[in-house]
Amino acid sequence: MRTARLLALAAALVAAAGCELIVDFDREKIGDAGGAPDRFVPEMDSGEEDAGPVDAGEMDTGMMDAGPEDAGPVDAGPDAGPDMTCGDGTVEGTETCDDGNTTTEAECAYGTMTCMICSEDCTMELSRTGPFCGDSTVNGPETCDGGGETATCDADCTAATCGDGEVNTTAGEACDGDGAGTGGETATCDADCTAATCGDGEVNTTAGEACDDGDGDNSDVCPDGTGGTCAAATCGDGHVWNTEGGTEQCDDGGTTSGDGCSATCMTE
Repeated sequence: MRTARLLALAAALVAAAGCELIVDFDREKIGDAGGAPDRFVPEMDSGEEDAGPVDAGEMDTGMMDAGPEDAGPVDAGPDAGPDMTCGDGTVEGTETCDDGNTTTEAECAYGTMTCMICSEDCTMELSRTGPFCGDSTVNGPETCDGGGETATCDADCTAATCGDGEVNTTAGEACDGDGAGTGGETATCDADCTAATCGDGEVNTTAGEACDDGDGDNSDVCPDGTGGTCAAATCGDGHVWNTEGGTEQCDDGGTTSGDGCSATCMTE
């Protein structure tokens, strides 16, 4: 009975250690313990030489198999949020902003006085100012910047020049082309950026002038005085042409005889 208990205990210890119990019933090793029932000492083969005694204290120290349920990467689940890439132009995930790049701009684009930019890590929006025409600093496409119109710089930050289509009154211009960027003579503006007027000495063909000697005399070859036509003098134009080759004695503005002034502008 006692021998059976010893065998059972030895088997349990060896099984817990992962070893194989080989019991050798060598009767020569069974001694007589003072008349007590047969006793024997079992030999244990652990599968390795000199494996030593089994320590029962190690029975519960084996490796735990996590099993297939615990294998593989952890799934963050549906609440983890979508993937996000700062700089792709789309605000997503934890981003506060995304302007399509990963640069913290130092200023706004030219021509924009104030703007909001996005930080390089897409976590915050920042206020910025930018260069513009009129800030008194030459930048961007500007050729000059006087902080406004000056005698040498137009309000659009280009050099003031008659014929540039920009009216610069500080530079003495009364007009300049159409005043909207297209320079040149118009019916109301001479090529010298003065208002088109018969007698101003500027022949403005767009305004219908054939001549303009600027002397304000209606009796010469080019009547350009008050009421003048700035067209070549001729009988019937209403101006007595009697200088610079003119021989008119009268000119009633018509070419009908019998009314005191003949058809050739002679007194009747």
